[in-house]
Amino acid sequence: MNQRIMATVLLGLLLAASPGHSGEPSTFAAGIRMTGIYPSAGFDSRLSNGGNSMDYDWEPELNFEYYLADSLSLEYGLLISQHSFSYGIPIQETGATNLFTQGLTAKLHLAPGSTLNPYLGGGLNYLVPYDTNSTVPGFSIDSHLGWTLQGGVDLRVSRVTSITFDYRYMDMATQARIGGAAYRFDISSNLVAIGVKYRY
Repeated sequence: MNQRIMATVLLGLLLAASPGHSGEPSTFAAGIRMTGIYPSAGFDSRLSNGGNSMDYDWEPELNFEYYLADSLSLEYGLLISQHSFSYGIPIQETGATNLFTQGLTAKLHLAPGSTLNPYLGGGLNYLVPYDTNSTVPGFSIDSHLGWTLQGGVDLRVSRVTSITFDYRYMDMATQARIGGAAYRFDISSNLVAIGVKYRY
């Protein structure tokens, strides 16, 4: 993961150092942020039997933003994370999965044009688990369409470049399957992030 962090920091520095241009900023923005994904595992009692957990992960996330107006934008994000999960008595690691998450949110910017520009947002996320493995034969995790709540602040460091501090809550109340049976596998997550955005 250290190599991914270094690549994220280097790309962020390149974006921050990009020269400005004359005229008004574009309606498009692109950025990269380092995102921590903290699932709050709530598994079916038939699986957890009293204890369950899913570990956190920090990964780079790409995001693209389209400004409908200075105070309103649409943001699309792409994120891949890796997690192991545990359940049972005694609780022990039972498997691992990769999560490919896409999110689309509408953001209301509360102080457009200011150095500090807080925002609130909400929208949808689509979760696709892949490369899932488990000690339980035939175990799989379903894809899931959920909702997202978002809040954060953009710190403007140049006319077109901002440092972004972001928080999101993503509903990921999906299901796991063993054979033909479905089990509640709620891995809804808190996401915290810091990144750089360039409004080119």
